[in-house]
Amino acid sequence: MAELIVTLPTTLAHAILDRLTRQASAVKDVRERARVSVAAGAGGAGAGAVAEPKSPGAEQERLIRVDDEPSPAEVLASDERTTDQIRADLLADMLLTTTPGADPHLPGDGDGPGGLGAIRAVVQVTVPVLTLLGRSDLPADLTGTSPIDPATARTLAGNAPGLDRILTHPITGAVLTTDRYQPTADLKRFLRGRDHRCRFPGCRMPAIRSDIDHTRDYADGGPTEAGNLAHLCRGHHTLKHATPWRVRQLAGGVLEWTSPAGHTYTDHPPGPALPGATAASLVGTGTPPDTGTPPVTGRPSVTFTPDGDPPPF
Repeated sequence: MAELIVTLPTTLAHAILDRLTRQASAVKDVRERARVSVAAGAGGAGAGAVAEPKSPGAEQERLIRVDDEPSPAEVLASDERTTDQIRADLLADMLLTTTPGADPHLPGDGDGPGGLGAIRAVVQVTVPVLTLLGRSDLPADLTGTSPIDPATARTLAGNAPGLDRILTHPITGAVLTTDRYQPTADLKRFLRGRDHRCRFPGCRMPAIRSDIDHTRDYADGGPTEAGNLAHLCRGHHTLKHATPWRVRQLAGGVLEWTSPAGHTYTDHPPGPALPGATAASLVGTGTPPDTGTPPVTGRPSVTFTPDGDPPPF
């Protein structure tokens, strides 16, 4: 045995490791499907295939083929390589043949759809916007590892197929706004601390067991930010989207619900909210903060107009 050591720029090294790891995972997935197939008595059908009904004659022929070579599924099922060993084999294949196969019995080799060659590396780099614009020398960050010099960061950004906008809290650095549909871990923690529970008036379902809902639908341009997100239990989440009930989010995370009859119910966040504004306003988006409104804290607070049209608690 021998060692092959390559010294590369950090971003390239991490991209290579990411791609090899994804390809190794694909190999292991096929292997597990093959084991299930063999265990179910369909080893001759190939990895992940569904066994075809056999005639009595075909079944007898299969039973007497004692000395035949093992099927591709049986070969895959007997593979005991670890993730590191699979990555090493894939790397050797790509260096020697430019094609990531590592196993002649593995379906979907090559660069075509579904092949291992179609798997691409993913490298996440966070670049301060002023660095991206060339107005700052703050380093970028290769997620989970080390900083990257501004010139390299700008080159990577220029070649990237797309960029995600992420705005952070100016003091804590917590992510409060992102272009993606799913909120970040920081944003989820902030929302749990603010909401505590489902934000439909009177509902006590804990936030940890509730969905995070875009008050203004993401499909309609609603941003993924604290000022447009709130926890709703599955029942009230469905009610919001499937009935005439409507809701809008006011400053400080306050939700104003409107019933089908036109009556309004206001729900204040049980936990600490940002003073008089949505979280987005602290990072330069949304409406200007109303500094005269104190943060809402303490027990849940619900106000509504008495009208004989109670919400469906």
